Amino acid sequence: MPNQDDSGEHPRTSSESWAVICDEYPDLQRWAYRTEQRRHFIELRARAGQDEALGDWLALREEMRRRERSEGDVVKETLAHAYERVVNGADSLPDTEIYVCPEQRKCARRAQADAPGEPPRCDLFGSPMKPA
Repeated sequence: MPNQDDSGEHPRTSSESWAVICDEYPDLQRWAYRTEQRRHFIELRARAGQDEALGDWLALREEMRRRERSEGDVVKETLAHAYERVVNGADSLPDTEIYVCPEQRKCARRAQADAPGEPPRCDLFGSPMKPA
């Protein structure tokens, strides 16, 4: 996706915001470990799912996207598109089992299995997702 600016986008609900963080967790982790954000990421990881930490997670995501833009990298997607894809299943295949976050009360993420019978993993909470 071409470089796009997330500035001015605001979270819809905390469960939708957690869904985006959960889905992009591997990207955030790789980026944080390549940069000076590693310690901050580890501190946030200890507070995964705590609503008080959500703003810090979103700020880390925005910092990653801002740096990608400044370095000329292709930005994966805007926050608005991430909400649509992760929460509403914009890229879901029909007639495929849908899984939800193991901490459903926290996260609105919906995903499909990568392979039949193998639930996607929630890296944020460290467990397999549950059938919807």
